[in-house]
Amino acid sequence: MDEFRAAVIRVDHRLWTLLFSDLFDIDYTTTQGELRRSGALEEVHRRLQLPMDFGIIGIYVADMGRTWNIGVYGTQFPAVPEGIELPVLTPIYQKDTETGEVRLLRIEGYDIRT
Repeated sequence: MDEFRAAVIRVDHRLWTLLFSDLFDIDYTTTQGELRRSGALEEVHRRLQLPMDFGIIGIYVADMGRTWNIGVYGTQFPAVPEGIELPVLTPIYQKDTETGEVRLLRIEGYDIRT
């Protein structure tokens, strides 16, 4: 059996709204299939500025809508035994107040230079 290598990126509602409010409206009834077919997973990957070696498993609403969990996978993550919670990665962004541009500074829990 192949090892499962994955992690979770948690995005708070403010950042989610800043990055995705013009793209789509996801709620508790949106299915992962709908997100895949619509190209939303690829757009989330692009807008979060994730490294190319991250794949997105799915997007899940958590904490009564205050947090979005984005499941990511890749060979760079440690193997996760069944029944163990996935490691949490925290992206840190900076918004330029003049241009409004948002850029990824780092992902805590992952070395983006690798």
